[in-house]
Amino acid sequence: MVEDEGIEAMDIKRTLESFGYKVPCVVSTGEEVIEKAIEIKPDLILMDIALKGDITGIEAASDIQDLDIPVIYLTSLSDESTVKKALLTEPYAYLLKPFDVIELRFTVELALFKHETNKKLRESEKSYRTLSENLPGIVYRVFLRQNWKMQFFNDMVTGMTGFLPEELKHGEVCSIDPLIVPKDREYVVKTVKNSIESRKSFEVEYRIKHKDGSVRYFQERGQPVYGDDGKPLYIDGVIFDVTQTHYYRSELEKAYKSWKTTFNSIGDCICFVGIDGTLKQCNLAMESFLGKSSQEFLGKKCWEVVHDVSEPVEDCPVVRMWKSRKRESLEIPIDDKWYKLIADPIFDESGELTGAVHIIADITQRKRTLRDLQTSILEKEITNQVAMKLVGVTSTREIYTVTGNAVKELLPDSYVIVSGISPNEKNVRIMEIIGPNNFLDKLTNILGVDPYKMEFSVDDISMEDLKKHRSEVLTEYKGGLYDLTLKKIPKPICRMIEKIFHVVGVYSIRFSFEGRHFGGVSIALLKDQSIEHKEVIETIVHQASIAIRRSRAEEAIKESLKEKEVLLREIHHRVKNNMQIVSSLLNLQTQYVEGEETQNVLKESQNRVKSMAMLHEKLYQSTDLIHIKFDDYIKRLVSDLFYSYDVHEQIKPVIDVVEVKLNIETAVPCGLIISELVSNSLKHAFPSGEKGEVQVLLQLDDDGYILTVSDNGVGLPENLNYKNAKSLGLQLVYSLVKQLDGEIEMDRNHGTKFIIKFNELEYKERI
Repeated sequence: MVEDEGIEAMDIKRTLESFGYKVPCVVSTGEEVIEKAIEIKPDLILMDIALKGDITGIEAASDIQDLDIPVIYLTSLSDESTVKKALLTEPYAYLLKPFDVIELRFTVELALFKHETNKKLRESEKSYRTLSENLPGIVYRVFLRQNWKMQFFNDMVTGMTGFLPEELKHGEVCSIDPLIVPKDREYVVKTVKNSIESRKSFEVEYRIKHKDGSVRYFQERGQPVYGDDGKPLYIDGVIFDVTQTHYYRSELEKAYKSWKTTFNSIGDCICFVGIDGTLKQCNLAMESFLGKSSQEFLGKKCWEVVHDVSEPVEDCPVVRMWKSRKRESLEIPIDDKWYKLIADPIFDESGELTGAVHIIADITQRKRTLRDLQTSILEKEITNQVAMKLVGVTSTREIYTVTGNAVKELLPDSYVIVSGISPNEKNVRIMEIIGPNNFLDKLTNILGVDPYKMEFSVDDISMEDLKKHRSEVLTEYKGGLYDLTLKKIPKPICRMIEKIFHVVGVYSIRFSFEGRHFGGVSIALLKDQSIEHKEVIETIVHQASIAIRRSRAEEAIKESLKEKEVLLREIHHRVKNNMQIVSSLLNLQTQYVEGEETQNVLKESQNRVKSMAMLHEKLYQSTDLIHIKFDDYIKRLVSDLFYSYDVHEQIKPVIDVVEVKLNIETAVPCGLIISELVSNSLKHAFPSGEKGEVQVLLQLDDDGYILTVSDNGVGLPENLNYKNAKSLGLQLVYSLVKQLDGEIEMDRNHGTKFIIKFNELEYKERI
């Protein structure tokens, strides 16, 4: 309290304290007022205007005005100038002395209440101002009773429009309405008026023309405020720049439309399934697949729509996916198509399963492609196997078996019948019947005869039936088994066989090559079966036809060779016999001639004939009519020569020859050479009964054969030139070596050794 009158100050202090207020101090000068106000900071100051000292109460109140302490003037001064000065300090009250106690009390209470209210209001305004300044939009108030004047509470208007507030003034009215795109303005006005009439808040989006010429999207939200008379006073609102949001939303809408277009253009059926199995969204392919619009099945359980059941199906991929939490799939046939059902899980950011993408893909084409690929692989594999087997097969019967098994492998549920025709093409008979186990016994009982023993004469078949029966392409027999059997089996029996074995179709193709026919392959199809692998079967039968033709030709060649072999063997036998006769004649002749020289000539001739006869005997006895096992021949030839000259006790034979076969072109001259050289050693190398040995060696080296005939006897005379010898034996040896295109050497050391090198002669065709 500020009062320069002590008694009056004491009275007022006691009165205030009686009201329950605390009066911490009473001062009488302006200087003290300022000092104590700063020190104590009281809730209220009762100030007298006329004070002691140089500072009046008004001046003191003005100095402490920034401290926000409410002041009530207590004064007896009521002149107009004083009052005006006092009002400049914004006092809370002005009491003229004298005043009563009640007036004082209510004035104090009112001042305190007003100050508290103003304080809260300022805080509220401060918060509002802070909020307004920090909002990313224009905070405004439109005064409806002042020609819709707009007041802005923050500085966002320039940043959002490009205009300063003063640039938006039109006369006394400031507003952004002129910036609104004309096409949007009518809608905005209508929205605001509806809000005022309905007393509800509004929200509206529109475009404005920015100062830089660009178009911005604004979103405005406002609330009408009404006066006590019920009429609108103003609108408080906020305006946001949603250009970026609008861009994102536009892009999002475009992306969604693009996704939707893509989603609906996908040929596979796709739908989104909730965690409870409810169908949430689907594409047009799903609608087409189900034959319903999405409104008819969205919201229903997937098993109700897809599987047409009321409870979850264990095999359903969605149900399995719930358990495994990973992709599940299932392939199912529907009508004549195949579909693959797929369920892919959908997880949220926390890893929780929230649903699934359910896909139904038509995999019919893929299945067909896979089947065609498998069929192609099977066909190539079987075709290659047949080709490989036919290369190594020589028997016509085996060819029939290979062909029948191959066709049966291609058509495992059918019956395959392979028929053959005799080489003279006069009779037809069944070679193979391939079908399920025990079916042959049933067939035999029905026919009354073993099918393998049935035979049909070609002469009894009409030309028309024969022409059809010899088709080189797979041909259907409309008359069934009756036509296939050339009407040789009664029709009732054929129909009975078809009924018992469920035969519904009969096809046949002939083995044929270059106008020759070798039988055929017939196929009996069962119920619900169609002819497949037609081209492959035709290829296999054609390959078999070539193989049969080759086999028949080989069999004919073998037969011819067998006949020639017998004939050649007989020739060798006759030549050997004839030479044996000549040898016997020479032997008989030696008994009727005189003179040792003559007898020796005959004996030498006999040995030469024997060596050749022995070759033909070897050929006659051998399975190989072209080559002689020459090592065996040498051993026998030398043994016979030792026997002929009867020198076993005197001379020892040493034979060391490799196992070798020589053709007759080489063996004959080689045998004569050995015969001449061994005979020469036996006659001349060991005179007067001397003992020794004769060696015959035959070896192989890189250049051919090396024949060595030697003895350890007295040797040939020094002056003897074996190449120009007068003796027939050595002349014959030299001539035979030349016939072999060989070379001959002679070694006189330690007896006599002849070394002959030669190669096997090639057969030269005689004309």
